[in-house]
Amino acid sequence: MCSSDLDDSGASVGTLNISDTDVTGGGQAINLTHGGTGGTVALGTVSSSGGVNGIALGGALATNFSATGGTLSGHSGSEINITGGSGNVSYAGTVGDGTGFSAQITGRTAGSVTLSGNINDGADSGGGIGISNNTGGTIDFTGTTKTINTGTQDAVSMTNNANTTVDFTNGGLHVTTTSGTGVSASVAGTYTVTGSGNTISTTSGTALNLSHVTVGSNGITFDSASTTSAATGINIDTVSGGAVNVFGGSIAAATANGVTINAAQDNISIASTITSTATGHSVQVTNSGSSAAGGNTITFSGLVTDPGLGINLDNNDQNAHGATINFSGGMNVDSTTHTGLNATNGGTVNVTGTNNSLNTTTGTALNVANTTIGSSGLNFHDISANGAATGINLNNTGSTAGLSVTGDNSTAGSGGTIQNTGQGAVITNSSALSLKYMNFTNPNSTEGTV
Repeated sequence: MCSSDLDDSGASVGTLNISDTDVTGGGQAINLTHGGTGGTVALGTVSSSGGVNGIALGGALATNFSATGGTLSGHSGSEINITGGSGNVSYAGTVGDGTGFSAQITGRTAGSVTLSGNINDGADSGGGIGISNNTGGTIDFTGTTKTINTGTQDAVSMTNNANTTVDFTNGGLHVTTTSGTGVSASVAGTYTVTGSGNTISTTSGTALNLSHVTVGSNGITFDSASTTSAATGINIDTVSGGAVNVFGGSIAAATANGVTINAAQDNISIASTITSTATGHSVQVTNSGSSAAGGNTITFSGLVTDPGLGINLDNNDQNAHGATINFSGGMNVDSTTHTGLNATNGGTVNVTGTNNSLNTTTGTALNVANTTIGSSGLNFHDISANGAATGINLNNTGSTAGLSVTGDNSTAGSGGTIQNTGQGAVITNSSALSLKYMNFTNPNSTEGTV
């Protein structure tokens, strides 16, 4: 059987059973938006190339709906629009380009939604995925290609999905925007992104925003996340559950925060290179920690370059076992009047590598207070300050390891110069200090050099 349209004519479909049917047309293919009490609509090909929506399902629709193939494209509202309902929904066809959403799913109370076909959205302001205000069920995108290019609009926006699990599986999630946010999950819900080839690229939009949500046990994984001029490149705030991994990319010219992490209880690994402007922090990690034995680990393995407000780590001893924060990809901070690396009020910090550099004018170059220096230590090639009240301050940093400055292992001053300071270095209750090939000049005579 072949038809141009399946429409509920403005009323509940009651118990509806349809099978072995194809629906193909130039206008809207499916419109079942006024609820239904049961039954199964099991279709073959469902295709549509115009109109407001391709497939629209809604109301208190308990009827199960499925289509095994087809193509939806050219719609101004949504290629797939699901508003409410608790019946299971699956569509295995391809979602093509249109000026509206690729998929919009809101108000679901139970049941599963599975979109297993590929998504091929072209470069325009439409094509995003919007998932909001659901209170139950699961929503799965399982196609191997999920290309979303939305320009100034948010690409994947998910918010307020309490008791709802949203999964992007099998990789191939390619997100591109200009000023729109790349991938955002906020307020409530459990989310996973798995598989290989997942990427986010924006110009001035935040690449990844996770706020007040749970990460599923399989984690959220992107091969890369890149921005060129975003205020904040990656934001992770009040997140628990599985791991968050970004294996590459470039967060460049961040005017507020390259990467900011607050109240994180899960393991997080960011391998993107991170660069701030003069007005921003390259990295901030605050109020984090885990109740799990050993705490959680937050790792930055890309080069961090900061000509602005410096790196700020504060109050990361939360939830019994705290957080360990590792920098292993290199650190080059020139923060002038601001503290270069500030680690205070709890947690553990490690800085590894041979070319790490801190350089300030009147800002303290390194301040670690009431924070443990981890077993890998704080390792720097050079540390310099000119005019600061204190060039280096270490206070209550534990007995596991300490600060090491090496220079080039042969030339005086290659380890940096601390000059014109109130006091060059203040070391209190700290262990394993090694300062080599550093110059301390013109300290305040009443305070001394170290």
